[in-house]
Amino acid sequence: MKIVVIILTVLVLAVALLTLPGYEQVTSASVEVTPTVSEYLPVILRPLPSPTPTLLPVPTPLPTSTPTAPSGCAICSYDAYNCGDFDTQAEAQACYEYCLAQVGYDVHQLDGDNDGVACESLP
Repeated sequence: MKIVVIILTVLVLAVALLTLPGYEQVTSASVEVTPTVSEYLPVILRPLPSPTPTLLPVPTPLPTSTPTAPSGCAICSYDAYNCGDFDTQAEAQACYEYCLAQVGYDVHQLDGDNDGVACESLP
């Protein structure tokens, strides 16, 4: 019985407040509310802001040196030298290795037996 009295008292007070001058009764028909998805989700399920990407330093490439052509061997684009164009095997070998690094093959055909040694007959 006490509960019924308390409930009725609360209802009477609520009606009295709503009927006071200067207060307008708000109904669901007079207010348009469009809920968003995030209002339905609990706080723990709301998306977190994206982390800011950390920029990593880019290594600067070291300059590579272009090998200097040995004396008497400036052309590697076509077959321009024979073993007779060199005074020593070391000069021919230097030209062979230089052009091999430049074009990727024995352009002057200084290594006749393909053993990696140019002009083996020279001193």
